[in-house]
Amino acid sequence: MAAALGLRPATVQMYARNGRIPFDTTPGGHRRFDVDEVRAALDLRPSAPVAPPARSRGTRGWLVDALELESWAGRITARHELPEVARMLVAGSVRELRSMEFRAGEGTGMGGWDGVVDAVRGNAWVPEGVSGWELGVSEDVTKKADDDYAARTKDPLGLTKSETVFIFITPRRWDQRDSWATAKRAEGEWKDVRAYDADTLEQWLDETPAVHARITAMLGRDPDGARDVERAWADWAARTAPPLRVGLVTAGRDDQVGQVLAWLHGEPSAVSVEGESGEEALAFIAACLLGLPEQERTALLSRALVVRTAEAWDEVLARAGADSGLALIPAFAHPTTMEATDAGHHVAVPVDRNAVHAGEVIRLPRLRRESAREALLAAGVPEQSAGDLARLARRSLLMLRRRLAVSRRAPPLSAQPAAGGQARPALPGGASRGRDIAATPSVT
Repeated sequence: MAAALGLRPATVQMYARNGRIPFDTTPGGHRRFDVDEVRAALDLRPSAPVAPPARSRGTRGWLVDALELESWAGRITARHELPEVARMLVAGSVRELRSMEFRAGEGTGMGGWDGVVDAVRGNAWVPEGVSGWELGVSEDVTKKADDDYAARTKDPLGLTKSETVFIFITPRRWDQRDSWATAKRAEGEWKDVRAYDADTLEQWLDETPAVHARITAMLGRDPDGARDVERAWADWAARTAPPLRVGLVTAGRDDQVGQVLAWLHGEPSAVSVEGESGEEALAFIAACLLGLPEQERTALLSRALVVRTAEAWDEVLARAGADSGLALIPAFAHPTTMEATDAGHHVAVPVDRNAVHAGEVIRLPRLRRESAREALLAAGVPEQSAGDLARLARRSLLMLRRRLAVSRRAPPLSAQPAAGGQARPALPGGASRGRDIAATPSVT
């Protein structure tokens, strides 16, 4: 439809949500369009098809694809990382979950389900209600799937089979994926049986850009033009010694933290966050997310994305699923916020105090000295130094970062202007291409 009209998919979905174009709804909840009716509603003349935004594949592409997932499956770490991938995909694509649990790390070697999900409302990947998940990276995918299916069919471990969907995931390509699921479904043991392989995961990742960026970085690549919030923060914090903690950026700013969280939980809209620099504002937004309780943090981080270029912004809006509800943080000039909010996304634009902006603004006050001192002590700063550094932090967070900079130089300036149109320091994200910063930020 989008190609026939010469529009981007995100634009077509936006027009549908706004009632600008007619459509029918299928029993499965999907929109069905008649190209002639839509063209008439938009007063468009037939034109040559326009291809959707291109996406390069392979190691030089923006994000990982099925081939790279299959290669990753051969790594020793894949067995322990796959449950985290599944957890992020579920959290990033389903808004209403009653519960979700996936084993990770050493827990993958224990018996029982690899994951159990109870969704209030499902989607193409996660069924409504209860689903039991088994995961495997073995080369003999069919044997692993058969063994897991047999074990859980014999002992569902407290789940009611007639009310539970059995799902098997492998990051390898699996020729027997559909035939295996069809055969097991025909046995009638479970409410339904599904099988997902590398190609399925690639399609799922394409509709969850924030998760896709996180997994791309997890697999050892820095996605061009975008960064997940955890790694963006880790890069920013690592520029000082000791690394700054989340609690420092939010010190004495409880009211502003509350405003950001209220905005996140409200209807999709755009808000500007104004700090001494765009860098500080971006770090503050990230700190608000990272400081949340674990369950809420997981859900929001699976939907949050720092977007560094206009090209990546267009890619995200074009590929995001209709129900993805992203939290987007543009770190480039003049993002098209209205198109993003009309598509159901939240947009927080980090700006400096010289930027010209319209709409809702959250202005960051100076840090409180005592709160900053406590955060610096928690980061490992000696007590005899914490007081002086806290006074410096109250004057300027940028000056504090210069004082503590690992290189003893000021943080590098972005080659691009801030989202508000002024040149500003950028949140470092691309300076360590190929290096996966795995450390989880400390939350105070």
